Amino acid sequence: MKKVAGLLAVCLSLGMMISAVPMMTKASDDETMYVCVRNITVHTDDNNNSSTKFIPYREKVTIVDGDYDYDEGHWLELKYKGKTCQMYNQEGERNFKYSMPSPSFSSNNKYQKKAMALAKKIYTNWDTGYGHNASNGKKSSNGKYYFDCSGFVSYVLTTPMTSYVPTYNLSKNIKTLYNTKSVYNKGYKGNCKVKTVCSSKLDESKLLPGDVLYFKTTSDGGSSLGIYNHCGIYIGNGEFIHASSSFGGGVRLMPTEGYEEWFVCAKRYLPTKVTPANKTKTVRSITQAYKKKNSGIVKTLRPGNKVKVLYTDNGNWCYVKLSNGKKAYVLSSKLR
Repeated sequence: MKKVAGLLAVCLSLGMMISAVPMMTKASDDETMYVCVRNITVHTDDNNNSSTKFIPYREKVTIVDGDYDYDEGHWLELKYKGKTCQMYNQEGERNFKYSMPSPSFSSNNKYQKKAMALAKKIYTNWDTGYGHNASNGKKSSNGKYYFDCSGFVSYVLTTPMTSYVPTYNLSKNIKTLYNTKSVYNKGYKGNCKVKTVCSSKLDESKLLPGDVLYFKTTSDGGSSLGIYNHCGIYIGNGEFIHASSSFGGGVRLMPTEGYEEWFVCAKRYLPTKVTPANKTKTVRSITQAYKKKNSGIVKTLRPGNKVKVLYTDNGNWCYVKLSNGKKAYVLSSKLR
């Protein structure tokens, strides 16, 4: 009798333990879920020959009918933005989650923090679209802000950095941006060299928020740029933010997972420390010191005058401290 009672107790105990283990469950009808992969492909009908469209990462869908845990060969009926569509659940891939964590936008220093704050503001509050050569952060007449991929990178990294380095200026052109070697103070103490963080293979253990990821998203010959044609900014926790022409266009988040095959390299443009050049230079010919680049004359400089170069933009301009203590912009070619 004691053996029976003991066996019953063990069985009851095991039953309680088993019931406590979370089980795979089907998504209930009309349950809201989120796309947790780069994108899913949906059809207008439960037929592989029907027309298709893509629903991107983090978008919200409603499971109308189906079990998303079923294996190959099962169709899901979904609703996306009020319209019904069908998805073929190939090989039981986990395309959805019940909830998604808030984007990280993490930071390790004040420069990253400012850049991530601006990226988050754009992602959260701005109505964006995709547009070439319109990446100036100004609202258009239709209320949208337009960026292309490199223009977005330039705007997000340059805008907050100019409060620390007035000459900080990343090119909006992806080719120039990619080939930039030093962001400011080239050839001076306190320069900011661009660092290639990883190449060929995406290694997130080496990435920091603000690092720029480059991709080749077309087949060979599909891009006039050769090895790369797209870029975005890593924000932490396996995600990057970019301006994309896909999925209707605009600024959106994407997971790094799913982009590995297109990855070219990651580059670091944000400094960990800002140090002025503090190099005394001599004016070689009559020139003007400007409040802004090429506008608002502060002082006329004569040959032999001394200025202290604080920052350069690796192009035409120096930001200098004059003998009277004022700060201004001077053409680099006028100094020696």
